[in-house]
Amino acid sequence: PTLLNRFDVIFMLRDMPDRSKDDAIATHVLSEHQKPKSQGSIDPELFRKYIAYSKQKVSPELTDEAIKEIKNFYVSLRNAPTTSDSLVKPIPITARQLSALVRLSEASAKTRLSVKVERTDAERAINILKYYLMQAGFDQETQSFDIDKIVTGVTASKRGKILEVKES
Repeated sequence: PTLLNRFDVIFMLRDMPDRSKDDAIATHVLSEHQKPKSQGSIDPELFRKYIAYSKQKVSPELTDEAIKEIKNFYVSLRNAPTTSDSLVKPIPITARQLSALVRLSEASAKTRLSVKVERTDAERAINILKYYLMQAGFDQETQSFDIDKIVTGVTASKRGKILEVKES
């Protein structure tokens, strides 16, 4: 919920049984409980300091190139043609996802401790947004993004068909 509220991204988790992967996961989890003092590749205290420093000292600002990249993506996706014959046209993304792109871009710059949000940060944010939209908000029928699928669970094309049936 925290990531969703902050960045407006949704990732679908699929837990498909696979004997070799399940065995590797079980081995890892059980070995961690056997020796609980093991540590990752970054010292936890150093990582906490890095996060605290980033929060307190780094407030990145969008560069013109980043703004152009985000704006071009947003406008072109919002105005992309759809193959839907329905009266209800799908809305690929909203201004909420535009704000999410800005926050994701800023977060990318913060991880680099940069005071500027560069074009590469914007591209990274766009790729994350595209990935989650393909997982959670893609309408196979119209072959387009549809934010309604994420928000309401019903695509615009399906809602249009329901309205057609109700009206006839």
